Amino acid sequence: MQEHRPARRGGGGAVTIERRSPFAALSVVGYRWFAFAQALGNGAMWMHRTAHVWLVIELSGRDGVAVGVVTGLQYIPMIVLGLSGGALGDRFDKRRMMLLTQGVVVVASLVLAALVARDAVTLPIAYVFAVLLGIPGALDAPVRLSYPRQLVPTELLAAAVGINGAVFQLARIAGPALAGGVIAFSTTTLAFALVAALGLVACGALWRAHPFPGSQAPREARPGGARWRSTELRTSAYLVPLLGGLLLGVGMTHLQLALPLLVDPTEGGAAGTFGTLTAMIGLGGVVGAGLAASFTEVTNRTLLLLSSAFAVVTVVVSTLPQGIALAAGLFVAGTTMQLYGTSAISALQLRSPADVQGRLMAVYVVVFFVWAPVGAPVFGWFTNLVGVRQALGGSGLLCLVVAVVALALRGGRTAALPER
Repeated sequence: MQEHRPARRGGGGAVTIERRSPFAALSVVGYRWFAFAQALGNGAMWMHRTAHVWLVIELSGRDGVAVGVVTGLQYIPMIVLGLSGGALGDRFDKRRMMLLTQGVVVVASLVLAALVARDAVTLPIAYVFAVLLGIPGALDAPVRLSYPRQLVPTELLAAAVGINGAVFQLARIAGPALAGGVIAFSTTTLAFALVAALGLVACGALWRAHPFPGSQAPREARPGGARWRSTELRTSAYLVPLLGGLLLGVGMTHLQLALPLLVDPTEGGAAGTFGTLTAMIGLGGVVGAGLAASFTEVTNRTLLLLSSAFAVVTVVVSTLPQGIALAAGLFVAGTTMQLYGTSAISALQLRSPADVQGRLMAVYVVVFFVWAPVGAPVFGWFTNLVGVRQALGGSGLLCLVVAVVALALRGGRTAALPER
């Protein structure tokens, strides 16, 4: 087996590692099984979200309010329970916890498939299942983000996080496409049943994803955990990646809401155009994850520059005409988005003790999604007031100002790293 050399810590909170292939983490058997489970689980998640929204469209007669409600209900558990999932992941065995949450998804999907097959689903029932199927995902998300540190040696962590990001983006493309194809050629019932089947296979892969020998397992409790939450998060080692995550979440929320409004509905093939443009963001995300996995170091300055770059790209996208130019702009937006996301997650994990990483990843997830429930309606109102391009450009400029100010205040400072 190849000898693994430890990472070297540089100044300013940077963690310097030997340059390796973006796919180097796949040389670890346990991580290969985990990546396979991620591909199936994330694909099933996106497939379920697509099928669930389509179910509500059928039940409501294409009522936009109903679609908005079910979409919001899918994400609310992430905001409410995300921190609890991180705390549980730090306290208990992460692999067994993921098996439990994935198992809940399998059972709930089978029950929903049976109800749909019997024409027993009403809008309130669909809303209830949107929340029920969102709960395991909320508890699961920070655990999945933090588990790679137990699967690979430190010097392969950036590659592992990069592969995770690429898998997520590919699932974001394949899941909705598969759901749409199944519904078009068969029924919504089969789509939910296939979600359960994919989840069951993912459970089998997770069972094989054993930690890397010598990795640090979670403790039953961490003395001083409350002190960590109140003081350590204020250091630039943590604060800068979390601030960038907030800016990224705001920018992506607005970009995704603006995208269907940028497509001219009077042109032929508008739906296909919308699907293609959405896929361009995902394809850019795959490229961004691969680029980030080959980074040799992650500094606060790098993170703030990447978040600034994403904001600049958002402003540029708001000015591009529909067509190849807009598709190219969205590809670059997806690339910069995933470049930042992968780098920030790597930085947070490399800068933190192993026994708090579940909570730290939970904070990142909550910070990323916290704007969507309130910010999405506000942005929609603003587009009606000033126009979609103006609203998107203004949002990008605001995020850019915040990132530049943070770069001036924090980018050049030494990150105060926590005691190990």
